[in-house]
Amino acid sequence: MNLRAASVLGLDRTYYGHEVGGLPPEKITAFPYSLIAHPMIVGNVAAFGGTLLNPDFARQWGPLAALHVALNIGLLAMELLGRGPVVRIGGALIFAGLLAAAITLVNALLGAAAVACALILYRCYAQETARRAS
Repeated sequence: MNLRAASVLGLDRTYYGHEVGGLPPEKITAFPYSLIAHPMIVGNVAAFGGTLLNPDFARQWGPLAALHVALNIGLLAMELLGRGPVVRIGGALIFAGLLAAAITLVNALLGAAAVACALILYRCYAQETARRAS
């Protein structure tokens, strides 16, 4: 799904060409966008979620894969809620800012947890390797 989505978007749009590169907005209607708005994020969730079905992989890398899935779901929530309702109050635009800030904070905490988890796993594997070597 990710490969098809990237081929439909093209290289520039796949790598944030609209958001960062200033490309004009474009409505994409080709598959998989004809079925789902964010196929790359959903594809990542499905792929990493699927790895958790393998007991050996889940035992060794489960926390990191689950965290990856959680971060992708958070990204999907930001994408969907970032286009939230716009309310005009005294000429100022107020987006769903508090909700977006809360989701950003949760993602930051999940990111910190990912780093902590990676360090713990590294330390465990390093100790196991040292134990086996002695």
